[in-house]
Amino acid sequence: PSSTQIIDYSQQQFVDNNMGLVDIVSTGCQQIQQLFLNAPLGSSHTRYATLAAATAACCIVSSSSLMAFLTFRKQYKVHKTGIIVVTGSSSGIGKHATEYLAAKLSDFTVYAGVRKQSDADKITALGVSNLKPLLLDVSSHQSCVDAMEVITADVAKTGRPLVAVVNNAGVSRVAACEYHRLDDMRAVFDTNFFGAVDLTQLALPLLRASSGRVIMTSSILGRFGT
Repeated sequence: PSSTQIIDYSQQQFVDNNMGLVDIVSTGCQQIQQLFLNAPLGSSHTRYATLAAATAACCIVSSSSLMAFLTFRKQYKVHKTGIIVVTGSSSGIGKHATEYLAAKLSDFTVYAGVRKQSDADKITALGVSNLKPLLLDVSSHQSCVDAMEVITADVAKTGRPLVAVVNNAGVSRVAACEYHRLDDMRAVFDTNFFGAVDLTQLALPLLRASSGRVIMTSSILGRFGT
């Protein structure tokens, strides 16, 4: 096929089948390889010429696929204002993230999810107008519901959309599997996994309306066994 046909094929595959960049290149190279294998045996010169043409065509596929990827890839909305919810904000990454976001994004309201009233009081004591505490225990479905009611009310009152939920809350344990109580294992999953899923499901209607984002925070400890 001509270089123009290859470029058209790559771009059309990207649009019609929602193929990724690697998929397009892989598919194109497979087709080129098949052309080479099906070529007439003939002389060695013919086979080498076919191989050279196939290699050149593969380069064209790669470059045209990159062009298609950059041209047709999904564009995400960049928000100028809105509401951000960060769970697990009483300490560590969550605490620093909420304080940083509130300082850098003055046109955004940042909700710091905490489980204890004492932690909520500490956030209020900071005196940052666009940083607000949000009582939220992600391991409790009712707590997630109550928190989202607060957010929904703020959206209706201020007109600011919910643009991001950062699932940062997490707990860790250091225990041998043989001695780790099952109820405690379930408590870990309730916070680290099911809590994030629960809150995300409740937030999705507002996030979908704003073309917002869901951000999942994990830990390097997930790479290690105990």
